Amino acid sequence: MDEHRLVELPNVSAFGDTPESALDELYLAWEGMKQCYREDGEEIPIAPSRREYSGQFNVRIDRRIHRKLAVEAAKAGISLNALVAQKLARDYIKN
Repeated sequence: MDEHRLVELPNVSAFGDTPESALDELYLAWEGMKQCYREDGEEIPIAPSRREYSGQFNVRIDRRIHRKLAVEAAKAGISLNALVAQKLARDYIKN
């Protein structure tokens, strides 16, 4: 028995005797879920990879890290935002 799920919407899954039949069942499960959302007047969720993003989000961090980052940004002559964006981009590119 094979199981398939929508990676970005893990609450939707289906089973089948073969990978192909599991995928067919997954399609039917997703169609059924969308129908339930419509009937309940709810928005159909959009997978994270298909959403539009503003490029802004808030992160809560330890105040000591905040201070160290602010000092590092000041020494570099850039904004805290720019410093954190650089660090995130560098880390993202590494992985």
